[in-house]
Amino acid sequence: MDIKVADCVGEILLHRDLVVIPEFGGFVGEPAGAEIDHVLGKVSPPSKKVTFNEHLVVNDGVLSTYLMETYSISKIQADQEIQLFVQEANLLLEQKEVVEFPKLGRLMKDFQGQFKFYQSNDNLNADAFGLEDVQASPIVRKTNSSEQSALSFPSESEEPVLKVGPVETTGFRTNTKKKRSENNILLAVILTAALFILFGIFLFKDELLNQQLPDYDSQVIEDPQDVQIEDLDDNDDYEGWDDEGDIIPEEEEEVVREKEIRQWKEAEIVVGVFGEKKNAEALIQRIIQSGYEAVALDRGNATAVAVRYAFETEAEFQTKFEQVKDQFNDKAWVYKKE
Repeated sequence: MDIKVADCVGEILLHRDLVVIPEFGGFVGEPAGAEIDHVLGKVSPPSKKVTFNEHLVVNDGVLSTYLMETYSISKIQADQEIQLFVQEANLLLEQKEVVEFPKLGRLMKDFQGQFKFYQSNDNLNADAFGLEDVQASPIVRKTNSSEQSALSFPSESEEPVLKVGPVETTGFRTNTKKKRSENNILLAVILTAALFILFGIFLFKDELLNQQLPDYDSQVIEDPQDVQIEDLDDNDDYEGWDDEGDIIPEEEEEVVREKEIRQWKEAEIVVGVFGEKKNAEALIQRIIQSGYEAVALDRGNATAVAVRYAFETEAEFQTKFEQVKDQFNDKAWVYKKE
């Protein structure tokens, strides 16, 4: 006797919402309402959407009972037929083959080992059994100018007439293409303007920088030339500099006190004043090589070289100040402290 277990699964789902194949998985059916496809002009009757759940493996006896009643066999023989079907189905799935369930669909495994179920077009809803999809053709009505005017401006006593039918998409597509063309032209104009601006900045960048950057009396020398100090007596021997630093006017004392409250402060210690520029540059190089920040201070024909460092407390300032004097000039003095 040829017992077809796969055929029975689809037949059972016509009357039930769950069919479990022991040690294999279960098929679950959920009612789905009628659907209208406005694009294709198609109306589908109520149906039943079926999914496969591999975790439903407990035998509920429904499939074996149906086999016993359909083929007039014993429960032992029905269970044996189910086990044989499960073995053959698992072998096909492991070989990436498809297991067919007539009137139900196809079951397979992807390359990641996940089950994939594709339902057939058969309607398993018993209430809508035999009903097929209906093609809905659009109804075209011709109206004269008076009817069109009445539809455009209905009177208070008349109700507006609503027409149901497929939506024309020709105008929409034309407008979409037109908008895309306009957007492309606008994008091209923006890109061209940006290129002109970048080209202008590249041509006149030197002039723009010279106009925007202010002139300062002091500058930090990052990479001075390696020049030896030729005249050691030139250091600290130029008029116009005060060894005690700039005198702070009384009206600025409050500002200085407020700055001292800050957590981090800066100090500039003058370690040399030179009349020759190359002597100042040689000392600047020595300061940078020692790990400090060097500052060149110009006043007239003289160039003072200062060591700039940050400090947090007065004790830290004194410690660094003594280190600078020991390393560069024991007559170094404070030019700025804030």
